[in-house]
Amino acid sequence: MAIQTFQWKVQKEEAGLRLDHFLAQKLAEKELSKSTVRKLIVAGAVYLNQKRCRIASKNLLPFAHVKVLYDSSKLKATGPTIIWSDSWVLYEDASLLAINKPSGIPTQPTVDEARDNAFALTKAYVQKKDPSAYLGLHHRLDKDTSGVLVFVKDPSCNAALGSQFQDHTITKTYWAWVHFRPENPPAPRWNVRNFLGEGKRLGKMKTYASVRSGGKMAETAFRTLEVQKDFALIEAQPLTGRTHQIRVHLSENDLPIVGDPLYGISNARGRLLLHAKTLELKHPLTGEKLKIEAPLPKEFEFKNLQK
Repeated sequence: MAIQTFQWKVQKEEAGLRLDHFLAQKLAEKELSKSTVRKLIVAGAVYLNQKRCRIASKNLLPFAHVKVLYDSSKLKATGPTIIWSDSWVLYEDASLLAINKPSGIPTQPTVDEARDNAFALTKAYVQKKDPSAYLGLHHRLDKDTSGVLVFVKDPSCNAALGSQFQDHTITKTYWAWVHFRPENPPAPRWNVRNFLGEGKRLGKMKTYASVRSGGKMAETAFRTLEVQKDFALIEAQPLTGRTHQIRVHLSENDLPIVGDPLYGISNARGRLLLHAKTLELKHPLTGEKLKIEAPLPKEFEFKNLQK
């Protein structure tokens, strides 16, 4: 498909519109979706007054010149398009917002800038009510992990929430289904404390592993909740926040998470069955203790596990 060029001059009555809102209106006539508009902007295909502009929230001045170079072959994301749902919202007030992040969506923008991510979709949700709304992020979940993800809506709360994550005073609880061998069933309770560093690369994917020297200290407390045949439902509370920490600690204990493409078994299928079930923290403004819980996805039902 040849590259198509679309261009407009911003009229007086359109001045003040955000760039993404302006383009959504203009490109709707070309049957291009709002999702495509966002991908065009982050892919660098939009020019404002002859300069590339990747800022979707940029307010337009009267008589500004907007140009779009549309090449559909450059917009193919490596994952499925995710559509925001208000049902994701678990908690919201003037200062905080917590969502139940679906599996398969990165927390924040990745190298593939056209891929949907939880931060961009959540920011669009808050800015639908207030175009100038702020959104801050202090932690992340792996792309294939679902569950509680919390954001700051009030910049004055950044320091207080950030210190809770840094000091590990926030309690994070994850649930995971794991495989186990009959001769090596999981213990009722156990802790893993070691040092994690970079492991072997699997294609473009970086992995982590326990190391004897270097690395960063990682500690996780585990509890067995349920045993079904050769599967076990495990509760994990990470006491540190290292990348892939729970996945590595379980895999190296011969308890790989079901569906884990990096640390699981070769015939694993379906999504990674790791879910950030609860997050317990102090409200950064009021000091109130909050326990935010994300319901388990249907994939966690044992009957679905065996399919």
